Amino acid sequence: MQCQGGWLYARIFIFQRSGCSRRMNPISNGHDIFICILTAVFLEAAPFLLAAAILSSLSEFYLDRDRIQRFIPRSRVAQVLTALGAGLILPTCECGVVLIVRRFLHKGVPPLMAVAYMLTAPIINPLAIVSTYLAFRGNWWMVFGRIGLAVVCASLTGLAIAALNREGILREETPARIRTPQAFASLQPDPSEAHESRLDSEGAREHDCCCSHGCTHDAAAPRWLGVLTHTAAEFMEMAKYLIVGALAAALFKTLTPQSILFRFESNPFLSIAVMMLLAVLLSVCSEADSFVAASFWSFSQPAQLAFVAIGPMVDLKLIGAYGATFRRRAAIMLIAAPVIIIFILSAVIAAVLG
Repeated sequence: MQCQGGWLYARIFIFQRSGCSRRMNPISNGHDIFICILTAVFLEAAPFLLAAAILSSLSEFYLDRDRIQRFIPRSRVAQVLTALGAGLILPTCECGVVLIVRRFLHKGVPPLMAVAYMLTAPIINPLAIVSTYLAFRGNWWMVFGRIGLAVVCASLTGLAIAALNREGILREETPARIRTPQAFASLQPDPSEAHESRLDSEGAREHDCCCSHGCTHDAAAPRWLGVLTHTAAEFMEMAKYLIVGALAAALFKTLTPQSILFRFESNPFLSIAVMMLLAVLLSVCSEADSFVAASFWSFSQPAQLAFVAIGPMVDLKLIGAYGATFRRRAAIMLIAAPVIIIFILSAVIAAVLG
């Protein structure tokens, strides 16, 4: 699935960076820029969020905990490698990866594996690798540098999160149930029902819904109805944070003069910090952010590398998703740890390159 909104966002941003006159720029008006950026961010994220909701619902209904547990290695190194492999064969954008990871955690996946997958999958997926290669005109150093930063950061952050047990990571609050047609009544959330899958005394299996919607599912109802209802609940729950993040990114892009950025490009460490802040605020999809980073040709390569590394791990969309999915302690760690690690690693690279 190609992220059309992300490419639109990148084209708008690069065109404005190119120095073309306002007469040639059809979206030079601030209001038009705001609408274009808001629309682009939403369009880039919504398809991936929907795809993640569908995948999350399918795993809820068709993957049981015991089957997943058989594929979980014991050693932490093997868990990280398995998460990296999952990022290649189960590619996803950061716009929807939180939904998938939440389902994995409910199914018993260790926090180290879940966090490693969540932070690396948007970067090591094939489409992101190809876009990075094309954006930087075949510069393999930028491609492997981005992957290397992601792997190191995800591993360290995962180890820190692993110190918390699974119950200490996910939020306990359950969102309000959404309204659905009468045909879905048997699949509506019921917080009073038990959540564990078990066999009753007559051998009838009660389904374990590991989701955060507090729902159980009627065994007599078709599974595809449950998948549809579950997908709608997942998508609507996270879409509001996507809209807020898109609004914030559009406001920043509209109100911030680009001339401010040029004041920091000569300082290697300040330029890294500015590019990281820009990546968080712009919230560009990981399949298109390399083109935005490459447009900052006057900034150093370590600064550009920091931009493409931190964006898929921490941006305005993800900050809202982290807060809605994880407990405060874990959410703060997921935001702060990548920022600190990426800045230190990028600064070391800048110091080494001189």
